[in-house]
Amino acid sequence: KDISEKVPGRKEILLDIDDLNFKGDRVQLSGSVDTFDAPDKIQKTLEGSAYLKKVTKGNVRKGVRPNEIKFEMTMDMEVPKT
Repeated sequence: KDISEKVPGRKEILLDIDDLNFKGDRVQLSGSVDTFDAPDKIQKTLEGSAYLKKVTKGNVRKGVRPNEIKFEMTMDMEVPKT
């Protein structure tokens, strides 16, 4: 839930998630956006989450369709201490 709340809205970034995979404490995200700077914006907002640490942007490349940028991101989950 925290990921969907932190990611900028569709008015700011056009985001289509292709894969969201949870393995233990690691989250792998891949999808497409409409600009090359959108993955940086997503990374920056997710780094502000209390539940995610070490948000790492992976491969960013031009997609097949016009204005399609494919990207990958990896995050480590952490439960905040109360």
